[in-house]
Amino acid sequence: MVLAAHAERLGEIASGVKPEHAGRMSVAMTGVTGPDFAEPDGATEKAARDAVVELVKQIAGSKSDLSKSITEASGPVKTLCDGLESYLTSQIEAVAEARSDLEKKRSTMADRRCAAVEGNRTVCVSQSVLDRVTYATAFDDLDTLARSHMHARDSVRAFCIVHRKLEEAAAKGNVSKEQTWVDIVNSVHSLPRTRLRQGPSAGK
Repeated sequence: MVLAAHAERLGEIASGVKPEHAGRMSVAMTGVTGPDFAEPDGATEKAARDAVVELVKQIAGSKSDLSKSITEASGPVKTLCDGLESYLTSQIEAVAEARSDLEKKRSTMADRRCAAVEGNRTVCVSQSVLDRVTYATAFDDLDTLARSHMHARDSVRAFCIVHRKLEEAAAKGNVSKEQTWVDIVNSVHSLPRTRLRQGPSAGK
């Protein structure tokens, strides 16, 4: 949300809004008012929290023009970009591992449902209708979770490469040059999009 607020501010400045007013509403809507907005667990999360707080302060108080705003935000933006890339990748891998484990369990047909019938006989079945529905629902939930994380990672990657390009342009005084925007569009267009690899269907 804070990265989005920063992007909104840059867009507003580029469209002619005064720097001291640009992005103020967007950053207010994040709800971040200080370091107490989150309780980090470990050094990585603490670094991310501190970067969020720093970026919020910049958005709320900066009166810099477009080029300087980009340069000022380069530190916290890099911290958040690197951290989000790592976090989302690890989450995608964890979901893939969970899906693989579930598929192994489904394919072994080790789950058996038993019931006693007349004559004290026991009848057991595997892959009952209930089992199929349960596995299908679980696979669908995991696929949805994987897609949402992949989409988020793609969006983060696009934002981060755009910001890096803007930082390079700002250092050279080329932010307002047409070629800068052409290069940015081409960079985003060439980014590979991740795709969810489909496994065997649990519903069949």
